[in-house]
Amino acid sequence: MSDFALGTFALLDSATAVELVGFAGFDFVVVDTEHSAATAPFGASLLTMLRAATAGGIPAYVRVRANDPAMIATALDLGCAGVIVPGISSAAEMRDAVAAATWQPRGSRGAAPFGRMHRYGFTPLDLERDTRTPLIGPLIENEAAFSALDEIAAVDGIGWLWFGHFDLAVSLGKRAPLEPDDEIEAMRDRLHEVARARGIPAAAFTWNGATAVQLARRGARYVAVSADISLLANALRTVRADAGR
Repeated sequence: MSDFALGTFALLDSATAVELVGFAGFDFVVVDTEHSAATAPFGASLLTMLRAATAGGIPAYVRVRANDPAMIATALDLGCAGVIVPGISSAAEMRDAVAAATWQPRGSRGAAPFGRMHRYGFTPLDLERDTRTPLIGPLIENEAAFSALDEIAAVDGIGWLWFGHFDLAVSLGKRAPLEPDDEIEAMRDRLHEVARARGIPAAAFTWNGATAVQLARRGARYVAVSADISLLANALRTVRADAGR
């Protein structure tokens, strides 16, 4: 199945790992600054990984650490292809995130025409293009966010909806958040319905390629499978098991 984008998360804080994702034929990588060493204020670490994604021929999206205007603006100024915002619980919070991603006067972000986003000035300034909201959207990962899903999805400027099944399960008090759960899957289907109605793509995380195909058939347009750190750990376990250790 080819009508969805296949990616993975990068948590190793490794440019080489990001580059490998591209060389392996994936469609995108999500640099996770919330749960890795590549945290705000980012610095050279994030920039190096974004450059590695370019070298690997794939777009790099950034999950910022929080709904923070400086973090969102920095990730975009450094040239990421889009932003995932965790911890969103209301439409008002999502509007703040969209404003942080968007140049004035449509938003609150400061203009930066000489950064990596504009190839250090070699991409000419185009205010009609540059004042549009870049790709940004929420990670729906708590009960409050799901309750406000329709209102959040209606925020002008949202480019995608990510379903955060693990944290959502934890927020609902699930005892086994990694296991399949009918309530969580019904919530996922509801997010897909809302995304379709709004004409925006739904996105998801899962642990293997077979499940990625299933999620795509159910409506996900972006699916991130596992993370570099987990893929490496699983490969190491396999080698050890094959060697009888």
